[in-house]
Amino acid sequence: MALRRRIGQVLLEAAPAGGGDAVLTPANRIYFSESWTGSGVLETIYGPFGVAEFLAGEPPIDSDLREQERDFLQWIGVAAHPRILNPTFEHSTTYSTTNLDRHPHAQALGERWEDWWELTSVKSASRCEQSHTASQQLQHSYILDRFVEIASTDDSLRLQTLWSELARNWGHQYEFATESVFYCRHQSHRGERTRKTTSLFAHLLSELSWVPAWVANERTLVRPSDAWRLAPDTPRWVARRVAVLPADLSEGPGAALALALGVTDAARPSPSDLVGLLKALRDEYESAVENPANIDKAAKWAMRTLNDVLFGDHGESLEDVPLLARFQDEQIFTADPAVASDPLLRDSWKDHL
Repeated sequence: MALRRRIGQVLLEAAPAGGGDAVLTPANRIYFSESWTGSGVLETIYGPFGVAEFLAGEPPIDSDLREQERDFLQWIGVAAHPRILNPTFEHSTTYSTTNLDRHPHAQALGERWEDWWELTSVKSASRCEQSHTASQQLQHSYILDRFVEIASTDDSLRLQTLWSELARNWGHQYEFATESVFYCRHQSHRGERTRKTTSLFAHLLSELSWVPAWVANERTLVRPSDAWRLAPDTPRWVARRVAVLPADLSEGPGAALALALGVTDAARPSPSDLVGLLKALRDEYESAVENPANIDKAAKWAMRTLNDVLFGDHGESLEDVPLLARFQDEQIFTADPAVASDPLLRDSWKDHL
């Protein structure tokens, strides 16, 4: 490990995207340029930073020599994909949970680090069940290189490119980084010493509004859990009211990433997805000057689908579910409507309930 860290400090010439003066840069801060990868993906994602971080010089013309040189450069630290950052430590007390304010991720992310640290699952994993409070170490913590900065750009092309790159390489490049590892180094600890939890990488992917989607005809950026993958039979009056993930992002390799990040699948929505939709429909209806078109059809679809998915152990506690009802011949959304199967009872009480 120490050897790999030192090899990564080997200086190579790197230049900004699109050309410019080359400067000597550590290999573990360099990305392959388009001439090496055959794709402009990395320049699209990181080029706007204007940093000299793309490998300068042209690759060998001979394909075998190019492959060998690329393998060697990758081995010493040049990256062919957006880089996962996992700080290494020199000794056993580095990144102790009693002194994590010095952790590189804490210093780089500030409040976002604090938000992650306050997660119940993280707090639980950081504690040793054998009460070795002073001996806990954050052994592995992962973030994606400059993800927060990229997510805040509102650059649709850049973010779509990042999504596609993560999707194509999710299984062998990124999925491992969705879990952080805490470790107990106390000499008297018995049994398993490691505990895993949601990583900072996974937390940021899930919580930031970075996923390009469309609501009606307007582009927007949403959290993955607020985006929807449409099914062939999704009614159009529902489709125009949710944040739709474009088909080129949700199909093929994108399907696995969408599943991992909690994108709503309209073919298999969860109860909480449907309750969220009903609440959005209620808000739309109550804030509209006129009755929004087909809102009753959208609400009825959500209610029918919710009824279907509630069968079995769905593991969710649902409260304040707004349902479409009628009161004094007007539509309303209410969490506690009366139900009457007898038309005479319904007509008798419709002005009171």
